[in-house]
Amino acid sequence: MANGQHKALQNIDAFISWSKTMSDDDYRHLVHRGQLNRVGVSKGVGCAKSALLQNPRIKALLEELEDNLRLLGVLPSQTTEASPSNSLPPNF
Repeated sequence: MANGQHKALQNIDAFISWSKTMSDDDYRHLVHRGQLNRVGVSKGVGCAKSALLQNPRIKALLEELEDNLRLLGVLPSQTTEASPSNSLPPNF
């Protein structure tokens, strides 16, 4: 197995282990703009932020985690699109 593939698998295992040790309050401390702060997650996992963004398996696990946290009320619900009335300046 190539070194990059080995590191990718290590990062997946590290992410899974990290997520199992976290409590709802721990996750609440990482919330930024309605999602988990990627830098905070990468520090907790012990991997580069790019691993969260580029490794398809970690990316899917992170999305699944955030979806579950939304169901539990730890993260705010995700909005699909800003309504047109909210996108205009106040005096229009």
